[in-house]
Amino acid sequence: MKRTLHHALWLLTASLPLAGCAADSTLGEPIGKESATLVGRVGGADSGASGATVKLWRAAPGGQREVVASEDGAVHDDGSFQIGVDPARAGGGSGPLVVELVKDGKTIGAALVAATIEAGKTAYAKPIDVESSAEVDVLVSLTADGATPDAALVELLIDRDLALTIEPSHDAAKIAAAAKATLAASAALEASLAGTAKSKLGEAKSKLEATVAKLDAELYQAKGDASAIVATEVDAAVQAYLDAGVKARDLAAAADAAVTATVKLGGSAESGIEAKAGELRARALEKAIAAENAAGAAAMSLEDALVVKAEATLGAAKAKLEADLGKAESVLAIAEAYASFFAEAHAAANVAALVAVGASQAQADAALAIAADVLAAK
Repeated sequence: MKRTLHHALWLLTASLPLAGCAADSTLGEPIGKESATLVGRVGGADSGASGATVKLWRAAPGGQREVVASEDGAVHDDGSFQIGVDPARAGGGSGPLVVELVKDGKTIGAALVAATIEAGKTAYAKPIDVESSAEVDVLVSLTADGATPDAALVELLIDRDLALTIEPSHDAAKIAAAAKATLAASAALEASLAGTAKSKLGEAKSKLEATVAKLDAELYQAKGDASAIVATEVDAAVQAYLDAGVKARDLAAAADAAVTATVKLGGSAESGIEAKAGELRARALEKAIAAENAAGAAAMSLEDALVVKAEATLGAAKAKLEADLGKAESVLAIAEAYASFFAEAHAAANVAALVAVGASQAQADAALAIAADVLAAK
């Protein structure tokens, strides 16, 4: 009931009029040196969004909405929009930013804004569609219950298939189930990483947020089918964690903990989150195995190089011994030649010893065989 009430309040307050400001500059260009520009568009088929009001607000703890910017009639006929944003207002407060389209008192759609709002720069919102609106519904449900969700993880865990079960009816029960699963998965993921990479968690979150912002901008700029971009989402997220110094095996274990946490909940919404966490686990494992295989190949290359060096040392020692024996004119000269040879052979055996005990023994045996051959020839 609590989630249902909070969601109903969100839908109600979404239609409240907010003060707006005019914007006549070219799409995508900053409106002013001291302001920032937020651009976005409606994704998919015509949704009748033309002329809608664009609102940017912060999903603050406790379910509160802190209005950052609003502009009436900002959505163009093609579904695109741009509004000016005060970076100071956008950067203040706690909680992720949400851009929402409202027309005739009804919310058409909404999307989380992962991009950083900076003066004189343009920030891109992901296309507003079923998936982006479901992500906002889930995040609002979580903040309404007092949670402080990681918006980047919400975007990562909610996919289109799950979103279609939530939108456009705003099914409160399904939103609550998806929110609970998202919270369980993200909490398990972070708890696991805190045990192995606690010092890297802050940087990992920042890099994941930057990665999601980059993907959102690519989705906004995509002309036509964007499935290829969507397909890179999990790989990009894994790379963000790795770039922050989190080990692939640790990330895979954390994703596995997220899977386990959602499996315990059961239900269709939970299985959707479980599948996305499972995909994260699979990609992290692939990275871990690839890294381990590369390390193994590098070790083999080093071993090969050391063996080659040992063989080259023995070959040179043999050639020198034959030359020294050929010109030796006394027993002392012959003894010195053999002393020099065995010193070189010992050096070769030491090189091989860096590889393994078995290899060094083989090189030592080879040195003795060469000496025996030379003695037999004499």
